[in-house]
Amino acid sequence: PAGQCARARARLVQAIDDAPELAGPAVFAGEPDFAPFRKRHVALQQSMLMATGRLRGQLRDALSALPEPAARLAEVDALMERVLGPREQALLGRVPDLLDAHFRRLCDQATAGATPAADDARVPAPWLARFRRDLRAVLLAELDVRFHPIEGLLAALQPPTTGTP
Repeated sequence: PAGQCARARARLVQAIDDAPELAGPAVFAGEPDFAPFRKRHVALQQSMLMATGRLRGQLRDALSALPEPAARLAEVDALMERVLGPREQALLGRVPDLLDAHFRRLCDQATAGATPAADDARVPAPWLARFRRDLRAVLLAELDVRFHPIEGLLAALQPPTTGTP
């Protein structure tokens, strides 16, 4: 199971790194628009939710097959997910709005006092590199949060170690 979890995490990190919105030249054709970033962020959140949910279920199934207290831990994790999951989703669902505000703040700071460009001009946006780094960091932090329960379940599946050196 540990290898499967590591591969799933690596795939999610790769999906974040491969997102076209996080790469490319720091220019906009026309007005800077957060919409593509929002769309990608929400898609990546959905991918994380599906992958981590699947892994948690598989790990709980493995724990359920073990004697107590491991089987009880699987029950507790399922209960925690049911109780805390909706709150977690509500909080993480607000992240794109916070990123939108950050995007606009960086853009406004960069364009304060600048002359407006023609509609069809490619507008250099050096602030965009900072936003992309921040967006990547937020996505990776969310991935860490979503993997915390998985790491706990994985630890519970590990055979106990003896205290002798």
